[in-house]
Amino acid sequence: TYSHLLLAGLGEDPGKVTVLVHSDVDLQPTNRKDVHSHVDLQSTRRKDDLSLLPWVHVVEAFQAIKQPLPVNLKFLVTVAEGTAWEGGGTLNFTCLLTSKKRFLSGVRYSCITLDRSPGTRFPCVIYGLRGLCYFTVEVTGADDPSHSDAHSGVYGGVLYEPMGDLLFLLNCLVDERGKILVPGVLDDVVRGEEPPSRDAEPDVEELRSTLAVPRLAHKEDSRRLLLHLAWLPSLTVHAVEGAWSGPGARTSVPLRVKGHFSVRLVPDQTPDKVCLRFIEYLNKVHRHFRRSPNAIRVELTSSARPWVQDPDDPHLGAAQRAVRTVLGGRPILTRAGGSSKMAAVLQRATGGSVVALPLDLDMGGLKVLAAYLHEVGQLDTNWH
Repeated sequence: TYSHLLLAGLGEDPGKVTVLVHSDVDLQPTNRKDVHSHVDLQSTRRKDDLSLLPWVHVVEAFQAIKQPLPVNLKFLVTVAEGTAWEGGGTLNFTCLLTSKKRFLSGVRYSCITLDRSPGTRFPCVIYGLRGLCYFTVEVTGADDPSHSDAHSGVYGGVLYEPMGDLLFLLNCLVDERGKILVPGVLDDVVRGEEPPSRDAEPDVEELRSTLAVPRLAHKEDSRRLLLHLAWLPSLTVHAVEGAWSGPGARTSVPLRVKGHFSVRLVPDQTPDKVCLRFIEYLNKVHRHFRRSPNAIRVELTSSARPWVQDPDDPHLGAAQRAVRTVLGGRPILTRAGGSSKMAAVLQRATGGSVVALPLDLDMGGLKVLAAYLHEVGQLDTNWH
């Protein structure tokens, strides 16, 4: 969960529009005995940890040339301990939105900076991100938690093995083409939505080379790849806890295992409904098809709503002009497959519009941010 929150602001000129910049910084405790001490937290140095620093450089650049910022600028920095998606379920932003209502008042535009994804056509401006549901499914074969494993030479053949149950459940989530098999999960997917331009289709060769795989899914058709990268839901199995993963030939039978998987959501899917469908489905499969006496527990550990902005919003036009001014060409308007917990929240809380800018963290990227502030500063301040 987010245990730290930093709010800051520069300027309160009523004649200027107010732009909120969101940055998500991931910290890893260096000493687990004192995870709440700021002294013992260090950056995990993920690329997206750098999303705040470019904005600081842009502000310094305006100050260096003795030019006022063209907008009022506010910073919302969320800091997570561990990984950004750890924690106990959906983040409770209700407290944030009520207690910090004054901070968010007047915010018309919000901007999120992202690292450029391999295969993405560049330059581009992003007007939508997928949501996320992160699940764990735990299978327990022993009533006594102190019994963590058994010996296969002694008990193999007489146990309902939790690992077999877990693999069976995970294998029932998607078919060989990656289609999600859980009934009702796809019912709320908006039909007929298409990318606005074929220019947004990924570079298949670059994508394949980056992943170092011999072949991509969907017959490597760039149009279908784009749809599955950002316009359609996807499910990924991430890890299994409790099983032996070290070197050697261990012959134990784990009696408690936990699988991790996530689902990327698209409009109009919601985490609550998707969570309910998965819990019902996995319990039904375990009870009626696997018929194992082992106990299972399915838990939603973290979630985010999908975010989509009206592609005709003037805010996106300002972002496109900024990118074109610095990098040239015609910036592509597209959606991306990643997730942001704050994008949809800021859209609802401020009543304004949100844009995501994927940037290379170099001088060109800094110039794009400066040009973006200039372009947004030219937009009409009279909005409702």
